[in-house]
Amino acid sequence: MKTSDIGIRVLTVIFLSIFASGAALRAETIELTLEKCVQIAREKSFDAREAKSRFTAALESYKATIADYYPKLDFSGSAPGLVRAINPITQPDGSQIFRPQSQLFSYSSLNLSQKIPLTGGQIKVGTSLSRIDLLGNEEYGLWKLNPLQITFEQPLFKVNSMKWDRKIAEKNMRLAKLAFVRDMEETARQASNLFFDVFIAKSDLNNARLNAAINDTLYVLSQGRYKVGTIAENDLLQSELELANAKNSLKNDELAYEQAVEKLKLFLDLPKETEIIVKPPTSAPKVEADIRKAERLALASSVAITNLELSLDNSERSLEFAKSRNSFNASLNASYGLNQSASRFADATRDLLDQEQFNLSFSVPIFQWGKSDSEIESALAQKKSSELALEKKKRELKIEIKYITLDFLNLRNRVAIDARSKEIAERRFEVAKNRYIIGKIDMNALFIAQREKDAALTRYIQTLKSFWSSYYNLRKLTMYDFIKNEPVDYENYLSRN
Repeated sequence: MKTSDIGIRVLTVIFLSIFASGAALRAETIELTLEKCVQIAREKSFDAREAKSRFTAALESYKATIADYYPKLDFSGSAPGLVRAINPITQPDGSQIFRPQSQLFSYSSLNLSQKIPLTGGQIKVGTSLSRIDLLGNEEYGLWKLNPLQITFEQPLFKVNSMKWDRKIAEKNMRLAKLAFVRDMEETARQASNLFFDVFIAKSDLNNARLNAAINDTLYVLSQGRYKVGTIAENDLLQSELELANAKNSLKNDELAYEQAVEKLKLFLDLPKETEIIVKPPTSAPKVEADIRKAERLALASSVAITNLELSLDNSERSLEFAKSRNSFNASLNASYGLNQSASRFADATRDLLDQEQFNLSFSVPIFQWGKSDSEIESALAQKKSSELALEKKKRELKIEIKYITLDFLNLRNRVAIDARSKEIAERRFEVAKNRYIIGKIDMNALFIAQREKDAALTRYIQTLKSFWSSYYNLRKLTMYDFIKNEPVDYENYLSRN
């Protein structure tokens, strides 16, 4: 081999070693308890960030609606514009002739307006200035000044749309808050499930390694006994089959563990190279959950109920508008101001003249071919439909929360029972293994004890997973923490983020 080739290979090995060392240094190992896993999910997961974005959008929409009820200051105007046209000109004797005209015009105004939510009216205070310049043989310009203009607009016998808009906006904001808490609790529930999936996969893998090692030992022992004639060939073949099955289970469990870890890291948005060590809770906390309390909390914090209440509010608003459109309506418009016009701006500020306007308009539907009755009946039917849907959902939710609470309490008790069953099955298998080694029991009894040990371990971990999943589901539906006996609160989380 050439010296240059050896040098290249040495450099390659050094480079790969340095790269591998750097990758190892970059890899972070995280010990995850269930509480820490849920905390990371609430702060970093894609689901949590999406929930925060949806809530932020709803919050900004609410702020925009509420801002509409505050005073507004607007400035408007137009740059000098040009108009060339043939216009009718009134003569001193009252006749009209058409003459070409060229005009320059400009305009500006400043207005302060305020809506009146109590009555649905609006008041506006403003000032304006405009100028017209006539071009041609007889050029002249004219200023018009309105230093003060007060305008009041008030609908009479009409629906106060501002009252309804604010009520709907506040209900939408409450719905957004409830939806955010629900989404965050669902994120916690999913994180809990994925956390226990990793724990289950790791336990299965450890158990598969243990079973493979035990079955390997038993197979070697069976081979020796077969040679000396103390067991039949059938027992030896069964032992070999159990060893092959244990090795296959080990490979499957290795793949299942890797997949579970990848899913958890993806959900938590952790780097792929991060090493995860799960530290699961070993028992369920002592907790009591009263069914009546859970029903009351669920009804008060249900997203579905609030959404149906919002639909009922909208149907009631539609009914009011339908009745208003088909009955006597009137509008009051009044304004008072000062104005003056002159060819010189200074003259336009002197000897200001009053400018008043008062108008009361009304409308009365007389005959509409039954349209008014149909609109009102349609709105009434929609309201009735919303009321029925709301009542049905309340009853359904009471039944749902009742059995979810009962299931949660049942799982709390099952955790302790399955934990004890696991201990008994593990001890029984240990006794059976020792008795088989000294020839006190046959192989079938040993493998039955082994399967019961595996089943008890799986059942215990699944029950533990189901308990915590049920706990977060109950939190999501009631927005109450029955372990800490306090409402679920995300105000601090929202202020931090």
